[in-house]
Amino acid sequence: MLEDFFSFLKNSPTSHHAKEEVEKRLLDKGYIKLDLKSSWDLEEDKGYFVTSGSFITAFYLPKTVNRISLVASHTDSPALKIKPNAVVEYKRVCKLNTDIYGGPIFSTWANRDLGIAGKVIYKKNGLQSCLVNIVDHPVMVCQPAIHVHRKINEEGMNAEHLKPVLSLNKDAKIEDLLKTQLDFDEIVDFDLFLYPLQQARTIGLDHSLISAYRLDNLASSYSSLIALLEAKHSDSLNVCIFFDHEEIGSQTYEGASFTLVDQILEKIIKDREKLFALKQDSLCLSCDLSHGFEPDYKEKFDKENTPHLDDGVVIKYDTKKNYVTSIEGAAIIQTIANENNIPLQKFHNKSNARSGSTIGPIFEASHGIKTVDIGISCLSMHATKEVISVKDFTEQTKLLKNFYEKTYNLANL
Repeated sequence: MLEDFFSFLKNSPTSHHAKEEVEKRLLDKGYIKLDLKSSWDLEEDKGYFVTSGSFITAFYLPKTVNRISLVASHTDSPALKIKPNAVVEYKRVCKLNTDIYGGPIFSTWANRDLGIAGKVIYKKNGLQSCLVNIVDHPVMVCQPAIHVHRKINEEGMNAEHLKPVLSLNKDAKIEDLLKTQLDFDEIVDFDLFLYPLQQARTIGLDHSLISAYRLDNLASSYSSLIALLEAKHSDSLNVCIFFDHEEIGSQTYEGASFTLVDQILEKIIKDREKLFALKQDSLCLSCDLSHGFEPDYKEKFDKENTPHLDDGVVIKYDTKKNYVTSIEGAAIIQTIANENNIPLQKFHNKSNARSGSTIGPIFEASHGIKTVDIGISCLSMHATKEVISVKDFTEQTKLLKNFYEKTYNLANL
């Protein structure tokens, strides 16, 4: 499983690539791609999927639909994004002009080889688009020597320091870089990101930890995909959703606030009254990583409600509903975990600290389906290398698979 997960990570340096990787794996398992513009003639006991931009969702249609079981994750991660006017020239040094995507830890982007990946639209016998992943011409965000900036450790970095060196040729252009992979007459536009080239691996004395970029949130995306593909489907319409743009607020066509999922459910069920009734006994799991306990910063955590690495899947709670977990939905998840010997732990922030948020509240409010926020613990979250437990990752996949297989009655709680 780990080797396959590492391959998934390697092939998914951006959300565009992750969508393509999920699509490839669905096709390999016999799932059928549907066109949103067409009428659907769906067959029972078959799997299908839909894409729109960088969004993708898959579902398995059983003979009888008594509820809808959804798992939603996101495929984007904090990063450095290349601006449209991509090159800044400082006498002999050309740098890439970047902006901050999401909330990365700035210092972790410095002094390491960075690849460039994303989507490009170009002219070559008309408009065309493709994905690029440039690894043979790495760039680097450089820092001044400590002799030049004596307080660099105390003062850190800001967004203006995160421009990587592209070339010592003052006439260098982003097109020169793209020509190493593309044959084009003109670059029309692009959606390009930097990413660290260091690959995923296990670490630690007993190799019990996974270290990689984009574990937040590809660890959840991979777990949910494997769960859908391996589940023994029962009387639930099982749906697996991969949103984009969670790290910047989800307010996009590919994000969780858009009503596309509802439109897809209507096309599947074909009866709005029936769909409304099904929603009352349906549940969505918003699956996203949780920041785990770090002993050197113990004052930042609530002692009794802090998730620890290797202690199992986390159910997230927040009084202000930044995590939207209800006790009814949590009870279903706890029942599934107990029945399958899956360890669980509960998380709540310190009372004087603001929690993060997920797609959970947005999805529940937009689609009218009860939602539970879950995930696994992570160290160095939003760094270029994040760390999770192998055991937690395995147990999360097991929990999601059993969720898809479970017959439950939420409306009676």
